[in-house]
Amino acid sequence: MADVIVAFLKLDNGKQLGAQLKKRGHNVFSICRSGNFVLNSADRLGAGIIVCQDKLSDMVFSEMYESIPRTYQIVLIKRSDSYVEDFPTDKVKCLISPVRLTEILDSVDEMERIKEERKVTRRPRVRTIEDERIIEGAKLLLINKKGMTEPQAHKYLTSMSMNNGETLRETAEKIKILFQSGGI
Repeated sequence: MADVIVAFLKLDNGKQLGAQLKKRGHNVFSICRSGNFVLNSADRLGAGIIVCQDKLSDMVFSEMYESIPRTYQIVLIKRSDSYVEDFPTDKVKCLISPVRLTEILDSVDEMERIKEERKVTRRPRVRTIEDERIIEGAKLLLINKKGMTEPQAHKYLTSMSMNNGETLRETAEKIKILFQSGGI
């Protein structure tokens, strides 16, 4: 089942939800009340589902959203009077407070089901010669400029691509651009 990060302003509410998620078979990775803790947990975990309120102890959801890796799906519980911009419906499901516990649990289950369906329908992508050339070029840059070994450069590229929900080629292209612009 899904790895879940729970973030509620009232930690007791988060703990209650976490206990119910565990009963349904989900792995609750962390329960917290701050956006920074959510972002740190998301970076460590890599992918999963985040269940959070629109306002946490240190930031609002819209501030946090841009920093959440694309490998996450989010169940957002927002106050009826709060403004939350439009987010992609395949990534963010908004529930209006007050909300029943069963609605939250069902939403997490639905997000997990959608993720599993995507895994089944997704075909493995075949790398072209051009893809390989770009990836090898980025590895060489990391080896020459950062002093990495080939396995370290490959691991760096794969972990960055997984964290950002991108292909290896997209990540390699970004690395090349960053080196050209002096950003790395």
